[in-house]
Amino acid sequence: LPNSNEALFPNQFVNVRLHVDSQKLLAIPSAAVQYGSSGAFVYVVDQESLVKLQNIETGQTYNNMVAVLAGLEKGDRVVIEGADRLRDGSKVEVITDDKQQE
Repeated sequence: LPNSNEALFPNQFVNVRLHVDSQKLLAIPSAAVQYGSSGAFVYVVDQESLVKLQNIETGQTYNNMVAVLAGLEKGDRVVIEGADRLRDGSKVEVITDDKQQE
């Protein structure tokens, strides 16, 4: 690194975040991802508020979000709370945050 203004000095400690690459990926909260004998899966909520177990392929995790490489489409709704009590075909109550809908 050029240090023409001598802002850096020997043995100085700095935190650096280097942006290497950008990708547009589908990401979901890590709380939605469950793990079973067949690998990672989520519960997807359909229009009738029924859940379907959907196997997914996950990528990197960052700030409590997980990249989904395969198995979900943009706009799919996934369960993020109470998934441990669900079974394929269960009916759920969808709770939304009013602020998000404004």
